[in-house]
Amino acid sequence: MILSWLNFFVEVDLAKGIIHAKSAHQVWQDLKDHFSQKNTLAVFHIQKVIATITQGTMFVVYYIKIKSLWDKLDTYRSSSPCNQMKAHNIDEKEEDCLMQFLIGLNHTYKGVRSNILMMSPLLNIRNTYSLIIQEETQQQQILFQQVNSLKL
Repeated sequence: MILSWLNFFVEVDLAKGIIHAKSAHQVWQDLKDHFSQKNTLAVFHIQKVIATITQGTMFVVYYIKIKSLWDKLDTYRSSSPCNQMKAHNIDEKEEDCLMQFLIGLNHTYKGVRSNILMMSPLLNIRNTYSLIIQEETQQQQILFQQVNSLKL
């Protein structure tokens, strides 16, 4: 009965490939193999863009761009069935994101970047982003004060 349901609900072209299957498990495995192919070219392109993206003159836009690339990259990664392995992979992924974010920052954040890298344990990306925003605000206030003192 399940085999007939699967044959009925898949597209005609796919049904041709599963019509002679002996079990629902075999059909399911064939469909899984067909649709779970990793798009290596897309992953390569996203990783390349992540590796080359830098802050430049933008700040908030830089974070939004790199975060959207990380999210897009996640859509191509398969999840691990083991929860412990999954938690370990999340920690490594979070650290990778943190390093990529810090690498792309301007030299004006050299001091705060060094301080973040010396922290143990490392901050997560959201807390790091908050620290960088605070540093940017302080730099803008100092610049504003310097400009005002020149006017006097």
